[in-house]
Amino acid sequence: MSEKLKNIALRGIGKLPNPSRSLKAPNPELDSDQMADQVWKNILAEEILERGALEVEKWGRPTPQSANEDEPFCNPYAANLLSHAARERKWNLLSEGFLLLHRTQKLVHPVALPTMLSSLQEVYPEIPNSIDRLGHRAQWLAKQKESWIWLIDLIDPPNEPNSPNLIRLDHYIWKRYQDPAQANELLKNCWLDLDTPMRLKFVECMSRKPHSTDIPILDLSLSTRSSKLRQKALSILLILPNTLQAKATTNFVREILPDIWQGKKVSTLSNELPFKGSDVATHKSYFSNPVYRLISTVPPVIIEQTLNLAPKSFLESDIGAHRERLLQSFVLASTTHRYKRWLQELASFWYRTYPSDLTIGVDFVPALASLPSEFYNKMVSDILDNDLLFERLFVLGNKNPNYINLKNSRGIIEKIFSQLRSDLSHNEKNYLTLWLDQCGNQLDPRVYPFFNSKWQDQQHYFMSVSKSLLKLGADLEERYNLYRAIVEQ
Repeated sequence: MSEKLKNIALRGIGKLPNPSRSLKAPNPELDSDQMADQVWKNILAEEILERGALEVEKWGRPTPQSANEDEPFCNPYAANLLSHAARERKWNLLSEGFLLLHRTQKLVHPVALPTMLSSLQEVYPEIPNSIDRLGHRAQWLAKQKESWIWLIDLIDPPNEPNSPNLIRLDHYIWKRYQDPAQANELLKNCWLDLDTPMRLKFVECMSRKPHSTDIPILDLSLSTRSSKLRQKALSILLILPNTLQAKATTNFVREILPDIWQGKKVSTLSNELPFKGSDVATHKSYFSNPVYRLISTVPPVIIEQTLNLAPKSFLESDIGAHRERLLQSFVLASTTHRYKRWLQELASFWYRTYPSDLTIGVDFVPALASLPSEFYNKMVSDILDNDLLFERLFVLGNKNPNYINLKNSRGIIEKIFSQLRSDLSHNEKNYLTLWLDQCGNQLDPRVYPFFNSKWQDQQHYFMSVSKSLLKLGADLEERYNLYRAIVEQ
């Protein structure tokens, strides 16, 4: 930090105390407000920026809440762990840390703010609650250094009337998180001035979490010359309730679904649909037939009413060559609309029949990935109690974002260590390694002491998968330390 910048900053907060003296020992005469102010003043000193939060932790007193912040700070040790995760680009760990801060209603400690401002600019949209957990002090600090000004520009972008992009993408993302309607109002005012690639980026933002106020902009996108933009916009309009496109699709599916159920071949779309058949790109990787793509966008309740059929009855029926494609459509429809009852029925059917010829041609992963936490954990428990096929455990957990509860986490660790001492087949070892590498971060971080005790006692048995287990152990230790620092201290 330059002397000029430091002097500008210090004029706003008073004289800087002697950094070397204040860092070496606490001052018992300071009251709580003065202690907080001293932490904030020292963050501007070069010495603090280099040494990090561990030096502040040696003061031996927790940093109190600042008068101009509504929520308490996390402690300096937690701030140091967050800073380390950011410097090492461990975004999953950092994301988990911000979720814990949000859950405990704490702000990032001031000593971690320089690292956060230097690291988060490119990744903050992927880290939930990261901006609001930084607090007002981060906004003040962002004004003190040119490379940190992105935070201020994000929250209050400069007026750039000559810019071709009158609303910046990063500001739209942040504003959409705060208020989708207001964000879309800003976007609507400059939509005509944006080029096609920028329009596509804004529409892709909408696809992450569609909102009813997106509809006017998406309708405009349907008339563009860009097929990519039309297809993306239509894929969102088809799943938003009460749009002209969704209503027309529902009526079309009600007409043709009974024919497909009876085994008739239907491969063309109605000319009365208010969009081009070539723009129905939703789930194109699953179906070449656009009819099945449309079925996969319809709410499952419409399918139930049309066929007068519960999902369990359908799963137990045999409708020949169309069965797999219809089942795949229903899987995707249930996933798109987060229809809990169908998701549970489909997951239970998968569990009873996998692996078998009944399920080999259908990709159940989208439904399994959308299972709510309680049902996901129930299925994990069933696998632990009955067979622990690592293949089944991997397919179930792949892409599901939910944590495995503490009881199941202990059960999985216990089963892994016990199974590794037996003669596992090569195929099972491969699936175990895949699970360790891709699903291990779902384990409850509080299981780490149990894992560590098992590893210390029995590590000489596990040389064939030691790399994966060591990685899991290291990740669990980091997550456990962060959990304790934020939640328990």
